[in-house]
Amino acid sequence: MTCLFFPTTCLLNIGSFLMVNIVTALGNVWLQTLHAGIKDKDKEKRHQDRALTMYKQVLRNDNRNIWAANGIGELFVHF
Repeated sequence: MTCLFFPTTCLLNIGSFLMVNIVTALGNVWLQTLHAGIKDKDKEKRHQDRALTMYKQVLRNDNRNIWAANGIGELFVHF
């Protein structure tokens, strides 16, 4: 196991794993606010942009993250 021999590598992998999941969850929060039905179009656009930014950031760090790709797909359906 690489964690026994290279603890800093293991910590970096765990840190990036947590960051990816946390940012994906934050994108999901912004996406969920869109499903609540916002009356203000400017606020809705801001929330869409924030969710898209979060998902793009995740895909830059982990280009195979299916949850971020799905979130972007949901945003495109919502547009």
